[in-house]
Amino acid sequence: MSFTTSGCLLAVAAIALSSFPFSSGCSCFRSNVHLQDLFCNAKYVLEVIVTGDKIIKSRDPFGFDQRRYDITTTRVYKRSPEYDALTSKNHIFTATNSAACGVFLEEGVKYLILGTPRNGRISLNLCQHGLYRKADLINEELQCNLDYGFSQNCDKCKIQYCDEPGSCDQQQIDLRTCVFDQVDTQATCIHEYAHCKSVAYRCVWSDSGSGKLDTCLNVEE
Repeated sequence: MSFTTSGCLLAVAAIALSSFPFSSGCSCFRSNVHLQDLFCNAKYVLEVIVTGDKIIKSRDPFGFDQRRYDITTTRVYKRSPEYDALTSKNHIFTATNSAACGVFLEEGVKYLILGTPRNGRISLNLCQHGLYRKADLINEELQCNLDYGFSQNCDKCKIQYCDEPGSCDQQQIDLRTCVFDQVDTQATCIHEYAHCKSVAYRCVWSDSGSGKLDTCLNVEE
């Protein structure tokens, strides 16, 4: 597995990302997908601030009510024709309770959200339909990757996942692939500090030049 570092010229604050817990009533499969793949496959990547919410009652007696969050978009990291075609970009829809995989967002708090429009609107649920992270702070690695690290490599590199020991056959992996061995001790480091970057006609795991990836890998060893 190859690693390298690259430079990031942005001065940024430290970011802390927080995810949300599952309810026992919400059942779904969640794969350990790297954020770069999620970014590259997303139709929108936004930083938003929640300004309010409203319960939308279901007209179907057997259906679920929806919670509509009012949002203001403070930054657009990625957009697409599907996102631009939305009639309303100022709302996020989710189920009203976690048993139906709904999410709770705090008013006045900024979030990083990414995903694909569903039924002509922005939706979120606990099964990763629309990834969301509390973004009151942003770490250097994520900021650099959001600004250009991910987008510059979407068409150049791909990530191959290994979820069992030895399941990645190194001889079958081409130079345009980064191996993400999810059962290896290095997986946490790659998740936190790396993106798959094209360097000299091959793809390698790289950080922003902070050295945090190497530091993490050395600790894990």
